Amino acid sequence: MSRHWDADGGYTLVEMLVTIIMLTLITGSITAVVITSLKHQNSLQVRGSVLASVRSSLEDIDRDIRSANPLCYATGTEITMLESKETSPVQTPVIVDYKVQGTKLVYTQYNVVSTVVPPATAPANYTCSVAKTTGTLTSTTYYTELTPIRSQRTVISNLTGSTSTIFALPGAPTFNTCPAPVNVPNALTQAAAMAIQELTVSVSVQPSTLSSPVSASDCGTYLRNYAVATS
Repeated sequence: MSRHWDADGGYTLVEMLVTIIMLTLITGSITAVVITSLKHQNSLQVRGSVLASVRSSLEDIDRDIRSANPLCYATGTEITMLESKETSPVQTPVIVDYKVQGTKLVYTQYNVVSTVVPPATAPANYTCSVAKTTGTLTSTTYYTELTPIRSQRTVISNLTGSTSTIFALPGAPTFNTCPAPVNVPNALTQAAAMAIQELTVSVSVQPSTLSSPVSASDCGTYLRNYAVATS
């Protein structure tokens, strides 16, 4: 378009309109790029925050598992353990359970009742047995969860993908020499779970603010999962 000057030496109205339209298009393109960049940056920040939160939760789970006394039950979706300290100062035992419930990993803590007689009807995952040796005599104490529960909280939310292998055992686990429960429900499962030396926790999380999931895993927790207390 050729330039035309009016009587006062200025551009014509048409040229001014073309200039304004071009500036508007350029400004709009720049704005779109800036908005896209900010969205990407915000997504990265959210992913970093979610990953840090999940890793912190896995560290808490690992600490609980390592202190199991003993580890009583283990599947891909649930871990149950007795937490007790029989050396001074003696602490009141509790049963701790991590279980996948829908899209959440839930922590539950139970008060317990102890007996020297194996409970006949208690579910295996809520029954823990500990062998205690005094001199040359070994006896077993059985701990069973009591209701109502002591406390409960969600450890990790927004689980996605396969939730059937949150807790994974190595392909060829190494077993310790540990007291095997006798005459308790699901005794074989309990005996094997109590002897596990290594366990890995892996999760995939996708809150609504993310378009793709965030995955995290520990490197394999080595367990102190067989307690033979002596006195």
